[in-house]
Amino acid sequence: MIAELARAYGVDNVYDYDRPGKGLLLTSGSGGMLAAMDSMPFCRWAWVMEGMSVATPAHLAFMEAAAHVADVVVVFAFYGADLPSVGRDLVQCVVEPERLVVYANADLERGVRVHGWDQMVEQAEFVALARQKDVT
Repeated sequence: MIAELARAYGVDNVYDYDRPGKGLLLTSGSGGMLAAMDSMPFCRWAWVMEGMSVATPAHLAFMEAAAHVADVVVVFAFYGADLPSVGRDLVQCVVEPERLVVYANADLERGVRVHGWDQMVEQAEFVALARQKDVT
C-alpha cells in the first residue's frame, strides 16, 4: 500500500520488499537500507532519501499518509549529511510520535530516540508488535 501511495504522490525511491509486516524505513542511503531491511523483517517498505535536500509538499503529504498505514516508522540516517533539514520536516508528519523510532546523527526532536543499531532494531520491533496487537 505504501508503494502505491508513493506512486500516487510522485515520490521516488520507495521500495516494497513484499513481505509480512507494516513497517516503513526511512534511510539516507541504499547501503543503510540493505543492512537495516536485513535486520528488521517487520519493515516491508523502505524510502531511500539519498540526495534529498528539501522535503517538497508531495514528500510531506506522502509521509503523512504513509505514517497512517505503517505500524512503525524507523529513521536510520546516522550517516546522512542531507537528512537533518529534510528529516525534521518529515518526522513532523508522523502524527503518533510513539510509533517513530529515530537513529540519526541529527536531533530530530520527535519520536523514540535510540543510541545504537541493536537498540534501533529492538525498539522498532517492540513498536511494530505492539501496534499489531492493538489492531487485532
